[in-house]
Amino acid sequence: MEYSLPIILSSLLLVALCLLTIFWREICSTLRSQQVRFYAFMINRMIPKYNKIMGTHKKELFADLHNLSENKLIKILEIGAGGGANFEYYPANCLVVCLEPKRNFEEYINKNVEVNEGLKVEFVHGFAEDMNSVADNSVDAVVATLVLCSVNDIPRALQEIHRILKPGGQFYYMEHVSAVSGTWLAWVQSLITPVWRHIADGCCLDRHTGKLVQSSIFTSVKQKHMDANTNMLLIRPHVIGVATK
Repeated sequence: MEYSLPIILSSLLLVALCLLTIFWREICSTLRSQQVRFYAFMINRMIPKYNKIMGTHKKELFADLHNLSENKLIKILEIGAGGGANFEYYPANCLVVCLEPKRNFEEYINKNVEVNEGLKVEFVHGFAEDMNSVADNSVDAVVATLVLCSVNDIPRALQEIHRILKPGGQFYYMEHVSAVSGTWLAWVQSLITPVWRHIADGCCLDRHTGKLVQSSIFTSVKQKHMDANTNMLLIRPHVIGVATK
Protein backbone atom coordinates (compact mmCIF):
# COMPACT_ATOMS: atom_id res chain seq x y z
CA MET A 1 0.00 0.00 0.00
CA GLU A 2 1.55 3.34 -1.05
CA TYR A 3 1.28 6.59 0.88
CA SER A 4 1.65 10.04 -0.60
CA LEU A 5 4.31 12.42 0.73
CA PRO A 6 1.78 14.80 2.37
CA ILE A 7 0.28 11.89 4.35
CA ILE A 8 3.71 10.74 5.52
CA LEU A 9 4.73 14.27 6.54
CA SER A 10 1.41 14.81 8.33
CA SER A 11 1.87 11.54 10.23
CA LEU A 12 5.42 12.47 11.25
CA LEU A 13 4.23 15.89 12.38
CA LEU A 14 1.46 14.30 14.45
CA VAL A 15 3.95 11.93 16.12
CA ALA A 16 6.29 14.85 16.83
CA LEU A 17 3.46 16.85 18.39
CA CYS A 18 2.45 13.88 20.54
CA LEU A 19 6.02 13.45 21.78
CA LEU A 20 6.34 17.18 22.46
CA THR A 21 3.10 17.10 24.45
CA ILE A 22 4.29 14.13 26.51
CA PHE A 23 7.67 15.67 27.35
CA TRP A 24 6.65 19.35 27.40
CA ARG A 25 6.62 19.75 31.17
CA GLU A 26 9.99 18.08 31.50
CA ILE A 27 11.44 20.26 28.73
CA CYS A 28 10.06 23.44 30.33
CA SER A 29 11.34 22.37 33.75
CA THR A 30 14.83 21.74 32.38
CA LEU A 31 14.92 25.05 30.54
CA ARG A 32 13.67 26.88 33.62
CA SER A 33 16.30 25.20 35.78
CA GLN A 34 19.06 26.21 33.38
CA GLN A 35 17.73 29.77 33.25
CA VAL A 36 17.75 30.03 37.07
CA ARG A 37 21.32 28.68 37.27
CA PHE A 38 22.47 31.12 34.62
CA TYR A 39 20.70 33.98 36.41
CA ALA A 40 22.43 33.05 39.69
CA PHE A 41 25.79 32.99 37.89
CA MET A 42 25.20 36.41 36.28
CA ILE A 43 24.00 38.00 39.53
CA ASN A 44 27.10 36.74 41.32
CA ARG A 45 29.29 38.23 38.58
CA MET A 46 27.53 41.60 39.00
CA ILE A 47 28.04 41.79 42.78
CA PRO A 48 31.54 43.37 42.73
CA LYS A 49 30.46 46.00 40.17
CA TYR A 50 27.29 46.90 42.08
CA ASN A 51 29.10 47.07 45.41
CA LYS A 52 31.73 49.33 43.88
CA ILE A 53 28.95 51.72 42.85
CA MET A 54 26.79 51.43 45.97
CA GLY A 55 29.37 50.44 48.61
CA THR A 56 29.40 53.83 50.33
CA HIS A 57 25.60 53.80 50.58
CA LYS A 58 25.64 50.25 51.96
CA LYS A 59 28.18 51.19 54.66
CA GLU A 60 25.97 54.10 55.67
CA LEU A 61 22.82 51.96 55.61
CA PHE A 62 24.25 49.14 57.72
CA ALA A 63 26.24 51.31 60.18
CA ASP A 64 23.71 50.76 63.00
CA LEU A 65 24.23 46.99 62.77
CA HIS A 66 27.80 47.45 64.00
CA ASN A 67 26.54 49.41 67.01
CA LEU A 68 24.03 46.69 67.83
CA SER A 69 26.67 43.94 67.75
CA GLU A 70 29.16 45.57 70.13
CA ASN A 71 28.09 43.57 73.18
CA LYS A 72 26.09 40.69 71.76
CA LEU A 73 25.56 38.34 68.86
CA ILE A 74 22.87 39.79 66.63
CA LYS A 75 20.57 37.86 64.33
CA ILE A 76 20.01 39.21 60.82
CA LEU A 77 17.55 37.65 58.40
CA GLU A 78 18.35 38.53 54.81
CA ILE A 79 15.67 37.99 52.20
CA GLY A 80 17.23 36.66 49.01
CA ALA A 81 20.85 36.93 50.12
CA GLY A 82 21.93 35.89 46.63
CA GLY A 83 25.67 35.30 46.56
CA GLY A 84 26.25 37.14 49.84
CA ALA A 85 26.65 40.64 48.36
CA ASN A 86 26.07 42.30 51.74
CA PHE A 87 28.26 40.09 53.92
CA GLU A 88 31.29 42.39 53.77
CA TYR A 89 29.20 45.19 55.29
CA TYR A 90 27.92 43.16 58.26
CA PRO A 91 29.60 43.09 61.67
CA ALA A 92 31.58 39.95 62.40
CA ASN A 93 29.56 39.24 65.53
CA CYS A 94 26.33 38.21 63.83
CA LEU A 95 24.30 35.26 62.61
CA VAL A 96 22.91 35.71 59.10
CA VAL A 97 19.80 33.69 58.28
CA CYS A 98 19.52 33.50 54.50
CA LEU A 99 15.91 33.14 53.38
CA GLU A 100 15.90 31.66 49.89
CA PRO A 101 13.15 30.15 47.72
CA LYS A 102 15.84 28.31 45.72
CA ARG A 103 19.20 26.78 46.55
CA ASN A 104 21.08 28.03 43.49
CA PHE A 105 23.10 30.63 45.40
CA GLU A 106 24.43 28.46 48.23
CA GLU A 107 27.69 27.74 46.41
CA TYR A 108 28.39 31.46 46.05
CA ILE A 109 27.28 32.24 49.61
CA ASN A 110 29.64 29.64 51.06
CA LYS A 111 32.55 31.18 49.15
CA ASN A 112 31.61 34.61 50.49
CA VAL A 113 31.48 33.32 54.06
CA GLU A 114 35.06 32.06 53.71
CA VAL A 115 36.35 35.58 53.03
CA ASN A 116 34.22 37.20 55.76
CA GLU A 117 35.53 35.54 58.88
CA GLY A 118 33.34 35.57 61.97
CA LEU A 119 30.04 35.46 60.13
CA LYS A 120 27.77 32.58 60.95
CA VAL A 121 25.27 31.60 58.27
CA GLU A 122 22.12 29.51 58.26
CA PHE A 123 19.80 28.72 55.35
CA VAL A 124 16.02 28.78 55.55
CA HIS A 125 13.81 27.82 52.65
CA GLY A 126 10.88 30.16 52.18
CA PHE A 127 9.41 33.25 50.63
CA ALA A 128 9.21 36.84 51.83
CA GLU A 129 5.41 36.62 51.83
CA ASP A 130 5.38 33.43 53.92
CA MET A 131 8.17 33.00 56.49
CA ASN A 132 6.25 30.50 58.60
CA SER A 133 9.48 28.77 59.66
CA VAL A 134 10.65 31.96 61.38
CA ALA A 135 9.19 32.73 64.83
CA ASP A 136 7.53 35.97 65.85
CA ASN A 137 9.81 38.63 67.40
CA SER A 138 12.90 36.53 66.76
CA VAL A 139 15.37 38.61 64.70
CA ASP A 140 17.18 41.87 65.38
CA ALA A 141 17.20 43.03 61.77
CA VAL A 142 15.83 42.13 58.35
CA VAL A 143 17.69 43.07 55.17
CA ALA A 144 16.44 43.22 51.59
CA THR A 145 18.58 44.59 48.76
CA LEU A 146 17.46 44.25 45.14
CA VAL A 147 14.91 41.54 45.97
CA LEU A 148 11.56 43.23 46.58
CA CYS A 149 11.40 43.85 42.84
CA SER A 150 10.64 40.14 42.40
CA VAL A 151 8.39 39.56 45.42
CA ASN A 152 4.83 38.72 44.37
CA ASP A 153 3.09 40.55 47.22
CA ILE A 154 5.12 43.35 48.84
CA PRO A 155 2.46 44.42 51.41
CA ARG A 156 2.23 40.82 52.62
CA ALA A 157 6.03 40.56 52.74
CA LEU A 158 6.20 43.75 54.85
CA GLN A 159 3.69 42.27 57.29
CA GLU A 160 5.87 39.17 57.63
CA ILE A 161 9.00 41.27 58.13
CA HIS A 162 7.23 43.25 60.86
CA ARG A 163 6.07 40.00 62.50
CA ILE A 164 9.49 38.38 62.81
CA LEU A 165 11.33 41.51 63.99
CA LYS A 166 11.89 41.98 67.70
CA PRO A 167 10.27 45.10 69.19
CA GLY A 168 12.47 48.00 68.10
CA GLY A 169 14.02 45.83 65.38
CA GLN A 170 14.80 47.38 62.03
CA PHE A 171 14.22 46.58 58.38
CA TYR A 172 17.04 47.76 56.10
CA TYR A 173 16.31 48.01 52.39
CA MET A 174 17.99 49.15 49.18
CA GLU A 175 15.90 48.61 46.06
CA HIS A 176 15.74 49.76 42.49
CA VAL A 177 12.34 51.29 41.82
CA SER A 178 10.23 53.06 39.25
CA ALA A 179 11.39 56.44 38.06
CA VAL A 180 9.29 59.50 38.87
CA SER A 181 5.81 59.12 37.41
CA GLY A 182 5.33 60.90 34.11
CA THR A 183 8.98 60.73 33.05
CA TRP A 184 10.11 58.94 29.90
CA LEU A 185 12.09 56.45 32.00
CA ALA A 186 9.03 55.50 34.06
CA TRP A 187 7.12 54.94 30.81
CA VAL A 188 9.88 52.72 29.39
CA GLN A 189 10.08 50.74 32.65
CA SER A 190 6.34 50.04 32.59
CA LEU A 191 6.48 49.10 28.92
CA ILE A 192 9.36 46.65 29.32
CA THR A 193 8.43 45.07 32.67
CA PRO A 194 6.06 42.32 31.33
CA VAL A 195 8.90 40.92 29.21
CA TRP A 196 11.72 41.81 31.60
CA ARG A 197 10.22 39.88 34.51
CA HIS A 198 10.34 36.64 32.50
CA ILE A 199 13.94 37.20 31.50
CA ALA A 200 15.16 38.39 34.91
CA ASP A 201 13.61 35.81 37.26
CA GLY A 202 10.52 37.85 38.20
CA CYS A 203 12.20 41.26 38.49
CA CYS A 204 9.80 44.18 37.96
CA LEU A 205 11.16 47.56 36.94
CA ASP A 206 8.09 49.63 37.80
CA ARG A 207 7.68 49.03 41.54
CA HIS A 208 6.94 51.89 43.97
CA THR A 209 8.56 50.11 46.90
CA GLY A 210 9.28 53.25 48.92
CA LYS A 211 5.61 54.24 48.98
CA LEU A 212 4.60 50.74 50.06
CA VAL A 213 7.05 50.73 52.97
CA GLN A 214 6.01 54.25 53.94
CA SER A 215 2.36 53.23 54.14
CA SER A 216 2.97 49.95 56.00
CA ILE A 217 2.62 49.18 59.71
CA PHE A 218 6.12 50.17 60.86
CA THR A 219 6.42 52.73 63.66
CA SER A 220 8.84 54.92 61.74
CA VAL A 221 10.37 54.96 58.25
CA LYS A 222 13.43 56.92 57.18
CA GLN A 223 14.25 56.70 53.49
CA LYS A 224 15.73 58.57 50.56
CA HIS A 225 15.47 58.32 46.80
CA MET A 226 18.56 58.52 44.63
CA ASP A 227 19.92 57.61 41.22
CA ALA A 228 22.63 54.98 41.24
CA ASN A 229 25.71 55.87 39.23
CA THR A 230 25.28 53.03 36.76
CA ASN A 231 25.00 52.75 33.00
CA MET A 232 21.99 50.46 33.46
CA LEU A 233 19.37 53.18 33.12
CA LEU A 234 16.44 50.86 33.82
CA ILE A 235 17.59 50.22 37.40
CA ARG A 236 19.16 53.59 38.12
CA PRO A 237 16.32 54.95 40.36
CA HIS A 238 16.78 53.61 43.92
CA VAL A 239 15.18 53.90 47.32
CA ILE A 240 17.25 53.33 50.48
CA GLY A 241 15.79 53.23 53.95
CA VAL A 242 15.31 51.87 57.46
CA ALA A 243 11.92 50.99 58.91
CA THR A 244 11.58 50.42 62.64
CA LYS A 245 9.06 48.14 64.35
